[in-house]
Amino acid sequence: MDHARIYDALLTKAKGRGLNKAEHTGYFEIHHIVPRCRGGSDAKNNLVMFTGREHYIAHMLLWKMHPSDYLLVYAAFMMANVDSRNGGKVNSRLYAAIREEYARVQSELLTGMMTKSLVGVRNHRLLVVSQAGYKRNARGQKMAKWNCVCDCGVKRVLLTREVSPDCVGSYKSCGCLVADTARLGVGENNPFFGKKHTDAAKAKMREKRLGKMPANAGTPKSDACKAKISATKLARGQLPWEHGSVVNSNDSMTIWRSADALYAFWVALRKPAFVTFSIQYNRRYGTNLISSKFKTLITKFSEGWIPSEDNGWVNFIG
Repeated sequence: MDHARIYDALLTKAKGRGLNKAEHTGYFEIHHIVPRCRGGSDAKNNLVMFTGREHYIAHMLLWKMHPSDYLLVYAAFMMANVDSRNGGKVNSRLYAAIREEYARVQSELLTGMMTKSLVGVRNHRLLVVSQAGYKRNARGQKMAKWNCVCDCGVKRVLLTREVSPDCVGSYKSCGCLVADTARLGVGENNPFFGKKHTDAAKAKMREKRLGKMPANAGTPKSDACKAKISATKLARGQLPWEHGSVVNSNDSMTIWRSADALYAFWVALRKPAFVTFSIQYNRRYGTNLISSKFKTLITKFSEGWIPSEDNGWVNFIG
């Protein structure tokens, strides 16, 4: 089968449509005549508008025309996957052929990357001087080891993936690069060493600092922190119902003003925790208050506080 001739026929048909999808009804996709992986550009003269079916056929043809091109094999494999997942029918033999070709090309690519010679290759401060044998990983795959020398004189033995510039996250030095970078801003190396801020700069920094929210803004306080705050407030003589969060909340003020009745209700319920108490309270009074509204009150009840015996509370309700 002449795959190139069929591909050219598809292109000839598509070129007559132009590139404006709005001028046509139906679904269309833009395709690169010369694939970008083979040097094709995004110029208009390298683009055509295919239907979904034509686009699929075009990539199958490109795979047949260039069976050793990893990226074209991958593109054909992905097109087959997308087509089958969207309900399209992909011939099982065709799918198997694409899958096998994709696996073969990928294996060759990875094997080549892991076994090719790196002698003389430089990765920033590291220079590969010779091969140091091989190492097998947990899956039994053979990986090359390389003798490397850093510009500072330190020698290291590294794997391909650790020293090759083509591998993401590879080493760039023996470790001296990090240390040198850290020293750049220390002491006399700091561009501000020995200098002082002007009064205007200090004022600007002060304004910025005062306008900032605290570092712990929005972070829930721990129980230990809350207990410490409560103890501090009591030491200062601030009573729970005098707290700003209570004064500014009608619901909280109502709860504290009804503390005597709520104490009797709490005892009748056999002294439950604040969450259970809030549920029973909402059921009885038809409210929808959150349980945290009762937390401080029930905690004080649990500690033995009786509202009617507290002169501060009696004075509070007047």
